[in-house]
Amino acid sequence: MKNSLQHCIGFLGRVAPAVRVTVSGVLFLASCLASCNDSGKSSIYGYSGPRNTCVDSSDCVEGACHPTRKVCVVSFQSDDSLWARVIFDSPQLRAQVFKVPKVSTDTLSLDIREPVAIQNLTAPTALSADILFFDLSNTLPGQDPEVFVYKTYLQNDQTADIAPFHLLPGVYDITVYPVGSEKSTLPVTTYKDIQIDAQGVAWQNGVPLQTVLPEAANQLVGKAYYFSSVEGNVAARDLSVQAFDGVSRRALSHPFALSCLSQDDCGRYTIPLPATTQSVEVRFFKPDEPFFPSYIYPIDPLTFTGGIAQTEIVLDPLQKPVLVTGSVNVNPVPDGITPPPACRVLFEMVDDDQRSLQYWVDTNGYGEIERDAGMPGVYLYPGRYKVTVFPVVDSSTLSQTYARTVLLDTLVVSNDVSDPLSEETGITVNRFSLTLDPRLKITGKITYENSLIPSTFITAYNVERVQPYSKVLTTQASESATFDIWLDNNTYYVMASPPAVSMFVAGFGPWNIRKSKNYVFDAEVQVPFVIEGNLNINTDSTWFESTTPRSVIVEWYREYGQTAYRATQTRVQDDYFFSALLPPG
Repeated sequence: MKNSLQHCIGFLGRVAPAVRVTVSGVLFLASCLASCNDSGKSSIYGYSGPRNTCVDSSDCVEGACHPTRKVCVVSFQSDDSLWARVIFDSPQLRAQVFKVPKVSTDTLSLDIREPVAIQNLTAPTALSADILFFDLSNTLPGQDPEVFVYKTYLQNDQTADIAPFHLLPGVYDITVYPVGSEKSTLPVTTYKDIQIDAQGVAWQNGVPLQTVLPEAANQLVGKAYYFSSVEGNVAARDLSVQAFDGVSRRALSHPFALSCLSQDDCGRYTIPLPATTQSVEVRFFKPDEPFFPSYIYPIDPLTFTGGIAQTEIVLDPLQKPVLVTGSVNVNPVPDGITPPPACRVLFEMVDDDQRSLQYWVDTNGYGEIERDAGMPGVYLYPGRYKVTVFPVVDSSTLSQTYARTVLLDTLVVSNDVSDPLSEETGITVNRFSLTLDPRLKITGKITYENSLIPSTFITAYNVERVQPYSKVLTTQASESATFDIWLDNNTYYVMASPPAVSMFVAGFGPWNIRKSKNYVFDAEVQVPFVIEGNLNINTDSTWFESTTPRSVIVEWYREYGQTAYRATQTRVQDDYFFSALLPPG
């Protein structure tokens, strides 16, 4: 134990200047100390490869020797793809995102904004509503905007005011959902590109926005029928209806159950719409039956007369659901008796433009699909479906050769069990079988200028991702700097991150597996550039009373294909100074 501890302390003494400035280095420190408690075992993060160190610039293959860090660095390079995200440890302070400008300097100043109290938004009538603020100016590329929900409240049954709240200055979309009794008469309304300034004033097209709760609305009025060639049109009774914007697909109303004016006059609906609405999608569905297909009817353009648009919609009646069973197999079958991987299976109705459906099931240990409570098969309404299989990948199956992320096939469900489902696949009703293709073994080595860089982490992001089961796959190069990783036949954005003690930085770029013939992909790490600067923070503000400089982290991202990928992170030093070694691109 003593010898092991002395070995670790000596090793850490050599790398301490490097690990001090990066979080990954701190993680390395913790890992090495943990390994010291296991006598006779060396850390799995041990590094025996070349190091990016120098005495003067003659030691550098490229770039120049940094005068204080004593590492080879290249000139500052920002190609409009570099982003910074500042994270605070205080729950009252949100992360703030910055686009690093393309300028010829290695000094960066990030102006940290203070949350401001919203000043000028009030409700014109006494009603309750949920107000959603979508933060558009504080979001990394490829990520959904953060959403903040605030509620109006009633005070002595008089004018409703928005409860005091704070937001960062910036650009927001604001969506208002009436939740009181008025939700049947007031629409769901979205105000786009609202600028909230440093004083908390909301602006729309250069004019202060005084209210976000509409007092009046247009109405979509109509009746829904089921078509019957025998009985004629029959009024629908058991559906709900909801309106969505025809362009953005955002909700314009709450869902409403179809109503009856009399026993013989059913299928009625009256939907409040914002006065500016030009086109809608009207969706009919059964809220208590999750696998019932939605009927989707576009109305474009809307024509209002006296604030009312009259519509009559005829629905295609559905037959009773059919029990469909099936299995997921693998080809070729791996050596030994290996069951198919656990999978999630998605059924999507694609038979026409008027109905839509998405329904998920799982496979069991034998590859058979199961619905809830472990019952075999799934009930589907007659129609044509796209079937997508998502093998569930975890750390124990990453190296398996039979799992492919997406498999598509076509399934036609009929209530006549004698009908073939597809002439192309030969699948018959009530039973189908899908086969997973094998993964591809990708091999390679990690280098810098023909020098091997061992222990490098490889992270592969599937840029052809299909939500929600896209996977980020990782592996680590060996001590000989070689690696293998099993990937689907897709395109990936790959990052090769060397150990922090090497003082090299990540190399990254696209891997198009589809166009490869030998499935060998080598990767290179890079000499960094140094970026230094300060967070400009009003330390006298009460918002930052509980914040200490070294509790703040700056994450650094590179943008590829309109998505930001994290390259590294650094901890802020005293006086809110930061210094980072970053990939040049």
